[in-house]
Amino acid sequence: MAITAQEQELTAIEEVQNADNMSRRIFCLHMTHRHGDSLGGMSELNPLVQNDYTEELWRTFHDRLHKVRIRQELGHEHEQ
Repeated sequence: MAITAQEQELTAIEEVQNADNMSRRIFCLHMTHRHGDSLGGMSELNPLVQNDYTEELWRTFHDRLHKVRIRQELGHEHEQ
């Protein structure tokens, strides 16, 4: 049975920039828009309230999300 274009779109995994190469601002936007369900009730991850320590904690959490969640559930993966 052939896969329809709509089914392909639903199962497509988008490749995005490696999070290690993202600036703090871009990483916070990534977390807000791609991982908003993992922000513990916050509506956004605001780069203006992050410092080096909290940014590193969020980046570590982000890496863990990608290790434990299903790729299709996230809808994206990061370049190596």
